Amino acid sequence: MNVDNPEEYVTVSMKLIDWSHMDFMRTLPTSTSIQTLKDIIKQHHGSITGIVICKNNFEEKNELRDGRLTLRDYGIQGSSDQSNVPCVVLHYNFKTGEAQIDPILMC
Repeated sequence: MNVDNPEEYVTVSMKLIDWSHMDFMRTLPTSTSIQTLKDIIKQHHGSITGIVICKNNFEEKNELRDGRLTLRDYGIQGSSDQSNVPCVVLHYNFKTGEAQIDPILMC
C-alpha cells in the first residue's frame, strides 16, 4: 500500500431485485473491479449467469457494465479511515444457471 495514497474502502450493500432475503454486505477496497464484484455475487448464490449490477436505481442507464472498471471508476468513494467506512447500495439481478444433468443419476 502506498502511504501517500492509502487504500480506500467502502461497504457495499448488495440488494437483489425482488428477493430481499438474499441481500448481503461486504466491505471492499474501492479498487475492486466490477468483475470481482460479480464473482462475489456468484459465490454468494451458486450457479448463476447474466449478472447485472446497477448504481442508484435498477435501470439500464445506471448499469455498471464494464467488468474491468473499479468501484472508484464508477464514482464510488470510500474512506481510508477504517472506523468511518461509507456505505453504498448497489442493486443486482441475475439468471439462474441451467442445471447440469448427471447421466449416472438418470439411470
